[in-house]
Amino acid sequence: MIEGKVRYWDLGRGKASGIFDIKATDEEDFNFQLEKEFRKHLMSNDISFANGEVVVGGFRKVGNFEFIAKEK
Repeated sequence: MIEGKVRYWDLGRGKASGIFDIKATDEEDFNFQLEKEFRKHLMSNDISFANGEVVVGGFRKVGNFEFIAKEK
């Protein structure tokens, strides 16, 4: 189980920012939930994210994020 909060900022053309809680069963579910949330603010279908950056088209940075884990 992966649990915590995700904070994002400067996302997309509107420079969206926010915080949301996340509870994922595994890494695949975690990535699915991140993509689902980020897609609300982006028009591209080619979204990737790693090392605190949201990228579209494989090379263009369109935002930032951080994951704050909860210890159990």
